Order: sequence, then structure tokens, then C-alpha cells
Amino acid sequence: MNDLSYDKLIEFAKRNYLKNRTIVSRDIYSIIEDIEDTTGLSVKYNKYPTGKEYGTWIIPPSWNVIEAWLKNSKGEKIASYDDHPLFLCPYSKATHCKLSKKDLLPHVFSEPKRPDAFGYNWRYASDANLRLKDWGISLPTNVVKQLPEDTYEIFIETDVEDSEMIIGEICLNGDNEEELVFLADYCHPGQMNDSFSGLIMFMKVMHTLAQRQSRRFTYRFLFMPETIGSAVYISNNPNCLKKMIGTIFSEMVGWGDQWYIKMTRRGNTYMDTLAKNCINAFEGIQSSEFYSIYGNDELMFDSVQASVPSLSVQKYPFEEYHTSDDIVEKVKQNNIKKAHDMICYLVDTLEKDNIYKFMHHVPFWMTRFNLYSDGIHEPEDFSFKFDLVYRYLDGNTSVAELATKLNTSFEKVQNFIEQMYEHHLIKEKDDKYLKLIKRERLV
Repeated sequence: MNDLSYDKLIEFAKRNYLKNRTIVSRDIYSIIEDIEDTTGLSVKYNKYPTGKEYGTWIIPPSWNVIEAWLKNSKGEKIASYDDHPLFLCPYSKATHCKLSKKDLLPHVFSEPKRPDAFGYNWRYASDANLRLKDWGISLPTNVVKQLPEDTYEIFIETDVEDSEMIIGEICLNGDNEEELVFLADYCHPGQMNDSFSGLIMFMKVMHTLAQRQSRRFTYRFLFMPETIGSAVYISNNPNCLKKMIGTIFSEMVGWGDQWYIKMTRRGNTYMDTLAKNCINAFEGIQSSEFYSIYGNDELMFDSVQASVPSLSVQKYPFEEYHTSDDIVEKVKQNNIKKAHDMICYLVDTLEKDNIYKFMHHVPFWMTRFNLYSDGIHEPEDFSFKFDLVYRYLDGNTSVAELATKLNTSFEKVQNFIEQMYEHHLIKEKDDKYLKLIKRERLV
């Protein structure tokens, strides 16, 4: 398998992020083909036809832009789709007319916080009552302020056709059918950090995991349009939920103010334990509650209906959010790498974790095995070993859970566990571990 460098990921992004990345468009096929070519991993195309209903969600037609522009009465172009894809609101209907400034402005969206940028008006695409029933454009706030009283000409030519919504899927099988699922969106046209940064990061994660000779669990990567993609996948694959240990959604990892891992809806699942271990292992990571910050595909998978414990990893907020200022050139590759390393740490913890049980009915004689620490000269290490042996290692608690109880690293607990294991003082309880990671079904 060819190496997948961060430079190659950025080049992938440059080739694709300005394409028509809406719910359904012809450009989506080329993007997914490029994912397959860039990663060297086989992609399954899950296709959902226009007009079909999945759990109340209806697949829209393919929306493709041929030409779109706004001109003044002199025929001078004010802005166009060629300037930036955010000029035209996705799923605007075709139109060609002349209108006054007064009649034009209700169709114009702008983002005052970024006055020189095009803003992202997503409502025509997401709202079934607006889609293809009206039209909208985006203009920088400073352009709107300078528009004189005039007669304007708007031209929007689109090609709307029945097609298929595509959910791309890469699967790496493991020894167990239980699986951890990664989620990313390919939508948000003309924007990099929002959506696309998570996509390229998971491409790197899957490439990394594919090179491992063995995997304890199965890993699946789904990339799709935001929210509707998850809703449709869940509706069409209800049996897949039973195999899911959890999901991890990610976007906005190219840059931003603060790293977050958003915890699951219930906040006390095994996925939360993995997250806490990751937060302890990396500097500058904060946890947030499930319904804080914002919600994306994790809301679908961790709803009370689907009930798959779901985490979200992001660096938030960032000033360029939902504007044309969200460009590839602002990506900091070290941030993509850090997000990749965080996800791989979560995976490694899952892969290495287990439940152990003492083989004797009394605590072992620590000095006999050179596992004792002096309480006077090594108080912290003494307390750690005492609490682990006498309080927490009960045959029902995994290594990752022990680490959170002891407020220490997974590696420290695992190292001491391995020493005990080598001396035949404890034994594995694989059956209990597998039961632990299998979610309790609430529905």
C-alpha cells in the first residue's frame, strides 16, 4: 500500500473542496472516486434513489449548476458561481429575471461577521419546504452595502435530475464482528475546515489501520451528506446498529480555538471511558456534554431511537465558519495529525483493553514478585498499586475503566497489569469484556 502523507491529503482537498458538495450532485461521484484512489482502499457505494423515503427522510434530486450570476443594469457582473460556489444557495431553483434592489435583497444572504466573504446559506438544501421552490444567493456584506438603487439581472441555470444519494463506506474487518464506526461529511460546498477536515483525517486513520497485520475489532468509515446521510443509513441498515460499539464523528480539526471531545448522550458508556482516557493522554483537550457546542451526525446515531453511543472530536470555534474564508490554505497539518493520533489512541485503547480477574482468593504478596512500592519513599506509586489491587481490580472492570477510576494513564495501568499477568497472578476475562462493549439496547 502506498504511503498517504499529509501533503497528499491536502492535495486531495484542493482538488475537491470547491466542487458542488451538496446532498446529491454529479460531483459527488468524482470526490468518492478520489477518496478510493488517494487511500488505496476499496470503497462501497451505498446508493439511495431520488424520491425514496427512509424513516421520513426523502432523497432529493441531483442538483447541478451550469451557470449563475448577478449583473447590474450596465451588464457588469457583481458576483457569480465562478467566483465561489457559496454565491448560489444549494437547491435554488432556476430563474432568469430583472428586479429592483428592493425585490432582490430578500433573496440575498450575507454574513456580517465576515463582511468580505460569501456566507453559507444551507436552508434551501435542508428545508424540504424550500428546496427547489425559491432561489437565493450570497454576497459579501460589504458588497451588499454598496449596492445602489438599480435594476438587477439574476441568472440561474441548473440541471436537476433524478439520481442517487451516495454514502461511501470503507470497512476493515477484524477478528470480531463488533465494530467502531467513523463518521464524516463530504457536504458544505466551498468549505474546508467544516466537514472536509474530518473527512481527510479519517482517510488517514483508515489508511493507518489498514496497514496493521491484525485487528481485534472491525472498523467502518461512512462519509455522506450531513444528517440526512446518517438518517438514511440507519433506516436502511437497522441490523448494523446491533454490532456497533459506538461511533465517532469529526469535523473542524484543521484549525480553531479549542480541542473538544463531545461525550455521548448518556455520558456513562464505554465510549465515554475511552474518551476520558484519550483526554488524559493528550494536552489541551476538553470534554463537553452531548448537546453542547453543536450537533451533527452523532445526534442521529446516539438518538434515543438508534441509541449508539457516539463521540465527536473537533477544534471549535473558528472565525471562518460557514463562509468562503474557510479555505484549504488555513489548514494546519499538525492539527490533522493530532486528531488522527487522538482517534488512533481511542482505537488502541479499545484494542488493548480487557478485563482481568485475580487467580487467588487473597491479594498477592507484592514483595515476592518485586511489585511492591514503599509507602514512605514512593507514596504515589504505593497508593496507585494499593488501590488497584485492593479496591478496583474486581474482575468486572476493564483496564480503561480502572485508569479513569485511578485518574491515571491507560499505559500505566496496562503496564502493571502485564507484570501481574506475567507472574500468573491474574487471568483474562474476554467474555466479560465483550459484554462490556456491547451496548444495552434501550429500544
